[in-house]
Parts: sequence; structure tokens; C-alpha cells
Amino acid sequence: MAGSSMGESKTLPFRFTWRIDRFSQMSAERIYSDVFEVEGYKWRVLIFPKGNNVDCLSMYLDAADSSSLPEGSTRFARFSLTVVSQIHTGFSWRKDSKHQFNKQQSDWGFTSFMPLKELFDPSRGYLVNDTLVVEVLVICDVYENDTAEHLRERLKKEQEDLCTNIEKSSQDLLDGFVQERLKEEQEDICNVIEKSAQNLTDGLVQERLKEEQEDLCTIIKVVQHEDLAEQIGNDIYFGLVDYNKVKSFRVPKDTSFNIFKEEVAKELGIPAQFQRFWLWVKRKNHTYRPFRPLTQIEEAGPVGQLREVTYVKETELKLFLEVERGLVRFM
Repeated sequence: MAGSSMGESKTLPFRFTWRIDRFSQMSAERIYSDVFEVEGYKWRVLIFPKGNNVDCLSMYLDAADSSSLPEGSTRFARFSLTVVSQIHTGFSWRKDSKHQFNKQQSDWGFTSFMPLKELFDPSRGYLVNDTLVVEVLVICDVYENDTAEHLRERLKKEQEDLCTNIEKSSQDLLDGFVQERLKEEQEDICNVIEKSAQNLTDGLVQERLKEEQEDLCTIIKVVQHEDLAEQIGNDIYFGLVDYNKVKSFRVPKDTSFNIFKEEVAKELGIPAQFQRFWLWVKRKNHTYRPFRPLTQIEEAGPVGQLREVTYVKETELKLFLEVERGLVRFM
């Protein structure tokens, strides 16, 4: 269940490991790790051993010195949180995120990090001798510390300086009509600069919001029997499927797959108990066909985990929906 990379960065991530002994005996509602420092900033891990009002382990990255931050000050960090399997690294449960930390939002992470039932499954090796091992990777990107407001102020200052220089030069070199003409042109230039600066910062804000939205959601393409019959044929269950013509869902990554099945039931009118989702496999002739159904463990986890479980690298998750009604099975 290893996660994807934390995104491109020239800065190597800082790795912090936290071993928690006698985990199942913890009575505190929340516990904190020791404080560690990255790029001059102090951090720690926050865990709710019995869940933050959910039946899941809740885990967050916390800015340990947030109370001393000046009002309006922010710090940006990319990070991953991992519960390490001590018997097989392939079972390790990891999630990635990024956040602009400030005094009001001093911690960020996952309320439903992983189901408690999964955490205490001895076959997965998350608790060995009642010890839990948590690993965190943190990158503090100094270039991300410039918020949209900071960029706007900086560009406004540069624009004012440029306009001042243009005005001073025109006054020193020319007078009368020529100076008046240059003053008009100078005002036009300043207006263009101001508009360009505004467009630039607005674009940066929109791009940042788009990236964060994509990071928080998974696109699930659902192929049905009708799609295969229409595109390929009634008796052939492989081929090249046009995924632009099938049903598409946009689902928050931390949503349980079983909750997603309820959404499918509302949208397609197929009760959740009759839904069976399959993974695809690519054949040697470059066609595709259903490979295997999702397991109960995979369906109990968040939808964002499926790309990691299935080693799918695309931004979209493509599944085949088999519908079972009574003793009749439709594929």
C-alpha cells in the first residue's frame, strides 16, 4: 500500500521515525511525537490512537511552534505519513498531502487515515510486540512560502518603482508637450503592468487551487456491460475502451470505497450489494479485459488507496462494474 511520490522538488525530504510502544494500551485521546526540525521550522506528529470521532486511526502533521507564529505568517510543507508494516513493506499504509500552515490551521492530515480493524489485523504486521512504527517525510519548500497576497504585494511594489523611474526620467529629459505626451504613455504602461500583475497572481491562485483540488480527489471511470456491448460487441469482453464515453465520478481520496458504491447506487440505480468492481489487465495484443475483482479489504479502504494497491500510475482509476441480480450475473 505504498503511496506515490510527494511531487518534484530539488530539496530532499527529511525523514522522521516514531516508534510507539504499548500502543494498544494507550488511554490518551491524542498523543504527540517528539519535536523535530526541518528548514528551521519545528514539527511533530499528532495521532488519535482510537480515532478522532471515527473508527479509524487519525494522524496529522503539526506545526509544533504555531502559537509563536506572527499573525498572518505561513509556512508551506509537502509531507507523507506512513504506518509501517513490520513484516512486509508492501502492506505499509501511506498517504501524501501538502498544506500552508498558519496560526489558525496548525495541523493537517487525515481523520480517516486507516481503519482500526485493519490496523489491528495481526497478518498485516502493523503492531509487532504491541509496537507501532510511524514514518513521516517532510519537505519545506521556501518558494511556496510566497502566498498569492505576498506575490500581489511584491508585484505591486515593482510596478510602483518602475512607474516612478519612468516619471523621473521624463521630467529630467523633456518638458512641455513632449513631457505631457510621455506622461500619458507612462500612465498607459503602468495600467498595463498593473493589469498584467493582477492576471498573473490570479492565475497563480487558480493554479494552486486546481492542484490542491486534484490532490484531494480521485477520478473513477466506471465501464459497464452496456459500454462494452456498444463499443466492442456483446460477446467480447476485451478491446480498447473509449473512457471518455463511460460514466465518470469525482471522489475525495479519503472516501471509503464502500461509500463510493452507495454513490454509484444513487447515480446508476444499482444497489450496492449487487455491485462487483473489477480491475483491468493489459494483454500482449494491447487489448484489455477484466482481471480480478476488488477484495473486501480494498473496498473497506479509501478510494485514493486503490491506485497505490493496484500500482496504477495514471491520474484516473479505471474499473469494470459487474452487476449481480439474484442468481443471474451480468457482465
